[in-house]
Amino acid sequence: MLETITSVLPPGSKAKNLESVRSTGFLDAVGALDRFVEAQEDSAFAGGLDCWHCFVLQNLLLLGMHFRTAHRCRRIAADRVLAKVVTSEGKLDKGGFLLMAGAVAEDGSKGLVGRLGSIYKQLPGDVARAVRPAMRGLALLDAGRERYRKVSLPTVDDRNDGEFQRYLHGRSVAIVGPVDSHLDSGPEIDGFDVVVRFNHTSSSRYDTSKHGSRTDVSYYTNPAFRKLVESKGDGLGGTRVAVLQDCAEFPLDSSSRECLFRNQYRRSNSIFFKSHGNAVQRALLDMLRFEVGHVKLFNMNLWLTPHSERYLARRSSLDPHTFIYHDAITNLSFLRRLLENGSVDADDVLRNVLGLSNEAYVSELAARHALP
Repeated sequence: MLETITSVLPPGSKAKNLESVRSTGFLDAVGALDRFVEAQEDSAFAGGLDCWHCFVLQNLLLLGMHFRTAHRCRRIAADRVLAKVVTSEGKLDKGGFLLMAGAVAEDGSKGLVGRLGSIYKQLPGDVARAVRPAMRGLALLDAGRERYRKVSLPTVDDRNDGEFQRYLHGRSVAIVGPVDSHLDSGPEIDGFDVVVRFNHTSSSRYDTSKHGSRTDVSYYTNPAFRKLVESKGDGLGGTRVAVLQDCAEFPLDSSSRECLFRNQYRRSNSIFFKSHGNAVQRALLDMLRFEVGHVKLFNMNLWLTPHSERYLARRSSLDPHTFIYHDAITNLSFLRRLLENGSVDADDVLRNVLGLSNEAYVSELAARHALP
């Protein structure tokens, strides 16, 4: 069956546009795989598979938006990784340890956190240095932001981090996503000392009653900022701090001196199990290193409704690779843990999403995004 799926992919294609492979039988083959996995008993199905087999199956199933069976494969993989944490003697490379760290962070068991710490102390020096950011991220989820600050502040060495630290010190922060949550949160958002958005430009338009009116800090992906730099007539729209993936890639001339440019702190992203954090999660890993005040999340629901037309022009634009590169369960559990340990607050819609079990959340994804 896997050979059949591979054979129907166009040569050199990553199958990023499902419409382009629909006629080749790719989706039919993945659908058959979904039915096969669905029919198996867990014990028999998992018997001959290691975690990497499970990851391959999960990713193939996600390309067809088969969320429930993909989650089943992922759960089996996570269980096997957690079992290795119990038995490992610390003889691991960077990739193996990061996989363990992500699984332990998501599970949250104090015993597993302690065991991972013991394994970390046994790692060779070069491997320990490479995976140290994962241990910092685990401290945020396990012990909260006070502990995270203590272990992360010595790493404040990126461009303009010191100035950003002084700017945030003691201030309340509203982080605003692009989703219409049907809440009139605008006045509350504008009441925060700092309002953070993503990929903001002077042409961005917000319903101020729901999204607020100010933008003080904006985090940018490299493609989004490159488009802004190359455009004529567009700009940063009054943003005071622009946080880039890599400032060195862009010609930031004197005309932009009223805005502080800095590099995003990215070295803790490895705490996510088999994936990378969403933009919001990465921003939290960045900002919570500093002594910020109250932090609240608005207008985000982790893909449970379509984004506004500006972010999702048509349904097929929701690339299945989104759910491979940004593991949905990892990102859900990350925010859930931060809410539980008091590191962040959230509006009512996001609180309800974070209150779902993993299985209920996966069912909601399937109901909204399954392909016809």
